[in-house]
Amino acid sequence: MKISPLAVLSCALFVLTFQVTITDEANLSSMGYYAELVLDGNVADSVSSNIQSNTPITLAGESNNATINNVSITTDCRVIGQEAECRCQQSYVWSGSVCSLYPQCCLNKTVCKMNLLDNISMCLPKTRVTVRGTLTITDTFTEDLNIIKSAAYTNLTKKIEDQLKIHFSDLNEFDCVKIIRFSKGSIIVEFVMLTNALFSNKIFEQKVKNASSSLNGSITVSTTGIVQMTIKEGNEKTVKSGIQVEITCTLEGNTIKPKWFLSQKGVLQEILSGNQVDVGSVGPVYSIKIFKTSENWGGIYTCEFSQGSITHKGFKTLQVALLPDYIVGVANPQFPDCRENGVIQIQVNSTCSIKKSNETYTVKWTNAISNLKVTEEVYTSSVTVDCAAVAGDITVMCSFENSMQQVKSQVINISIIKGDDNACPKEEDWPLTKMGKVAVLQCAVTEVGTRTRKCGESKWEESLEDCIDRKLYEVRQRAEKMAAGIGNPKYLVNDLLNGLAAGTDKKDQVSVAGLNASLAVLKLISSASMNTNTTFSGDVLTVSFLFTETFKIEA
Repeated sequence: MKISPLAVLSCALFVLTFQVTITDEANLSSMGYYAELVLDGNVADSVSSNIQSNTPITLAGESNNATINNVSITTDCRVIGQEAECRCQQSYVWSGSVCSLYPQCCLNKTVCKMNLLDNISMCLPKTRVTVRGTLTITDTFTEDLNIIKSAAYTNLTKKIEDQLKIHFSDLNEFDCVKIIRFSKGSIIVEFVMLTNALFSNKIFEQKVKNASSSLNGSITVSTTGIVQMTIKEGNEKTVKSGIQVEITCTLEGNTIKPKWFLSQKGVLQEILSGNQVDVGSVGPVYSIKIFKTSENWGGIYTCEFSQGSITHKGFKTLQVALLPDYIVGVANPQFPDCRENGVIQIQVNSTCSIKKSNETYTVKWTNAISNLKVTEEVYTSSVTVDCAAVAGDITVMCSFENSMQQVKSQVINISIIKGDDNACPKEEDWPLTKMGKVAVLQCAVTEVGTRTRKCGESKWEESLEDCIDRKLYEVRQRAEKMAAGIGNPKYLVNDLLNGLAAGTDKKDQVSVAGLNASLAVLKLISSASMNTNTTFSGDVLTVSFLFTETFKIEA
């Protein structure tokens, strides 16, 4: 906003920013403009209403006429001295430049105070449509089309922009069209168009056909802003872990079923009905229903309607407040020995381990807060065992609280060896263990899981291993995600089976836990394939056959 100081006619001046659509009768095209009008405070309301009610307005020019078809007030400002108090009208929001210079204005505040000397944009429509497209024309590409300042680039840009304006500028509140670049392949023209209001899908389809014919080429376009999406839970912000969430999607005048996608860490996967999600097939309001939110379901959702050369996309971000999938609680020493002469106190370090994530947890030990809002993988707390005073076993509890005040806890039992208690002695990496109790050790660094061993009648029993190769564990996680409904089995199963075969290529090194994990992967693949009616190529079937033959698994 750039306003020169004026003589004050009343207590204050008002500045109205208008969004104006003007049709150039000679070129048969329309453009959107923004205009500022400075008014005396006494007449602001009447003047603004008169302007809006008297459109269209014809402006006579020397060579041709222009018509103002639409006038919408976007911003109104009350001016006092060198400062303005401005408000966005309903259905408008502060522009990016305002938010950059005055960030406080974009924090759900209705009034924004700004300096009159700042030459920045004001309020823009909440609903803006972006059209990104490519036009392929049969012509010879020359290298000077890569040079923005060349005559060839300038002339072709103007020619195509003018033609696109003729066909698309009468869309609701058309803003602009801009050529982005030219590339080889005959000549491929990348362009972008903006409108400040929604437009009819059917009308747009016809305009694309007409423009393709007029330009003797083929146009492929993708729009954002037309598809309307909502997340019904969590006020479209962060939602709790473990709840049901429904995401809806609509496109006016649509007759086709959309596809759904989820983007996580830059990886885009199609969403299909699975054991954790139901993809609705009945319109006009399409939806996906997530049965139980978890880390798997946080990300950017895309609802995509594609027909011919036109794709309409809608986007929504779902943030899930996470809870740990598991908490591994271990005490060191696991069994404090109070039998030794002279031992009065023993310090025991209790450790709770979780899988690292982006969630910021508040971590508590029993009733005391040990670490606040940290994102590490291992949390440790110390407790002192008073051998003279302790009567029996003691417990320590760690609790992880997420940003939505949900809590998951793990209890660590610390068994004290006292007096005449019997115990199994240390053996290799197994610690001194009280009789009747079970010692727990972590698996090797290349594996996931735990090893356990019970101390029987003062004698060690056989150890039990629940250890899975880390690569095999990752394959199982990917298979679980696919069975949940994230990812198309048609494109994922081959990689899963190859990963499975690679992780189990040495039969004599596969543990019972590893074999069970491999069987689980095959069952998950079968489940996902049945849910989506997916059939596979010969390569996939060959990999599956080789794996099942190796372990003599019944089909």
